[in-house]
Amino acid sequence: MKTIHPIGLARLIATHQPVDLIDVRTKEEFDKAHIPGARSIPLPELRASKVLRDRKLPATEPLYVICRSRVLASLASGILKGAGCANAVVVDGGMETWQAQGLPVVRKKWFPKIAIDAPMLALVAGFGFGLGLAVHETRPRLPGVARP
Repeated sequence: MKTIHPIGLARLIATHQPVDLIDVRTKEEFDKAHIPGARSIPLPELRASKVLRDRKLPATEPLYVICRSRVLASLASGILKGAGCANAVVVDGGMETWQAQGLPVVRKKWFPKIAIDAPMLALVAGFGFGLGLAVHETRPRLPGVARP
């Protein structure tokens, strides 16, 4: 099994080398943090023939595979090799090592879901209206300037 240390892969990415990287963790793990440019293909959804057919790089170029530690990436690498991928390369230590090295990741921005029902909407709108009146009424009057 071929492997690459995360720093070696980071160097390829930083120098704008063409890199084909698949992340076989769950979608949830991928969404929390992933390597820039990685494609999410969770292991249960891995269809080696489709992955190899959809590659943007020639088949002779490495196909890097990453997971959380290394176990699932090794399994995915074996599946890819069985389908004819001669150059599947496992990222040694996976995302755990990648992040421990302080290498760049893409993180999904988290926005809380807030359910606003009619009474809450009325309260928020009323607060905004009241605040607007308070600011309007407490504005200092300037001599010689008419108030709107």
